[in-house]
Amino acid sequence: MLYDPPFGAFSTSFRSVRNRDELLEWLRASASKRRLGFSELDFAKQTLAEQARLMASTSLFVASMGATLLAGILLPADAAVIALPACHKVGPGRTVTCETEQILAACGLRWGQYPVEFDDVFYTIGRGFDFIARRDVLETLVDELLFDMPAG
Repeated sequence: MLYDPPFGAFSTSFRSVRNRDELLEWLRASASKRRLGFSELDFAKQTLAEQARLMASTSLFVASMGATLLAGILLPADAAVIALPACHKVGPGRTVTCETEQILAACGLRWGQYPVEFDDVFYTIGRGFDFIARRDVLETLVDELLFDMPAG
């Protein structure tokens, strides 16, 4: 999660991202580059009031699809969301189906869904599909959603 001066909030649960720790580091670096703060939203350790305060100060919220993404309902009207999708099907011709709920997009928030490429998807028996997030793709989404906010 990126917030101002906190830059954004990032959900602690990323079910579908295989390289979660790297993704968190990239988001921290992205926030630092813009002289913004970085925080993780943790449903287990933060009270509802703490979560609401954090979300109300957030410029960019990054979350996996599902209930975690819906925490974005507490975002300010000018916030942005990067939704990390769940992948559930690989089809012929090197295609992969990855989707997320778009209810927050319908609320008028700036919206971006992380685009998963076929070569980034892995299947684990008993777990399902995961994907490797790529820094260049993430940076492009952050830049687009924050309208190329200057570093300082």
